[in-house]
Amino acid sequence: TVGLEVRDKKQNLATCEVSLMVDKNRIAPTVACAPSNVNVTEGQSTSVRAQASDGNNDALTYAWSVDGSSVTNNQSSFDFGTEGRSVGGHTVQVTVTDVDNMSANCQFNVTIDRRPNTGPTVALTLDNNEVYAGDRVSANAQASDAEGDPMTYSWTLDGQSRSDTSSTISIDTTGLSGGRHNVAVTVQDDRDGSGSATQTLSVRERIVVQISGIRPDNLAKAALDEIALKMRQNSQLRAMLTGHTDDRGSEEVNERTGQRRADAVKAYLVDEQNVNESSIQAGSAGETQPTADNETAEGRQDNRRVEIELYVP
Repeated sequence: TVGLEVRDKKQNLATCEVSLMVDKNRIAPTVACAPSNVNVTEGQSTSVRAQASDGNNDALTYAWSVDGSSVTNNQSSFDFGTEGRSVGGHTVQVTVTDVDNMSANCQFNVTIDRRPNTGPTVALTLDNNEVYAGDRVSANAQASDAEGDPMTYSWTLDGQSRSDTSSTISIDTTGLSGGRHNVAVTVQDDRDGSGSATQTLSVRERIVVQISGIRPDNLAKAALDEIALKMRQNSQLRAMLTGHTDDRGSEEVNERTGQRRADAVKAYLVDEQNVNESSIQAGSAGETQPTADNETAEGRQDNRRVEIELYVP
């Protein structure tokens, strides 16, 4: 209240009063989000801080939101965690309000980056590492990815691609030659990271050559020529020759006959086809392992044979 008294020379008095209302000079707060662009790697967190001030030094309250959803936090800083949030861009907004309900806001653009890719790891097992040609082998790949990325599987056999795309496959060895074969799997994630594993499969190839007498005839020699070619092409390949007979005659005679058949085949491979003698073993099973009925002429014919196993030791 402002009062005024006025007197003249005769001391006459007059007064008046004026009532003044002093209002607060309300100033809105200011806030800055700097730097406004922030990057964080998935699995980690980052702290963002709002730089706020008020011209009247009023107390300030803070309200935060992420992608439009409010979060509980009345501090000038906010810890942004990546757990449960997708890779990519997110908007973090803060609103600062003073006691006069005046406010200001700003926002951070936070980008969640994928973790550096380490690629999958894989181990490969076979349920059987040594089989006869025609057997089936199960191959199982056990893979993991540190980032939990989706994985795809691709397989090869001796470098040739297969159509299999699952983590476990069944391999039909029919038609595989005797020796070692490589089974390989490559596991790839969706960021071009990959891991590979290889197992060696040893296949024993069994070939039956019919020999009625002691020495191989022309038909038998044609089969032996193919065997010789395989052995010359693969110096690691070994041959186990076993002579067989029908049950006519004594066991002792048949044992010797089987051995003579095996020896004759070995001689042909070594002398005529230049196969290394040390790579061939010859033995006899005599009449003990028939594959057909010895009571018929056709059965006895089938039992007079030499079985050849090709393998790599």
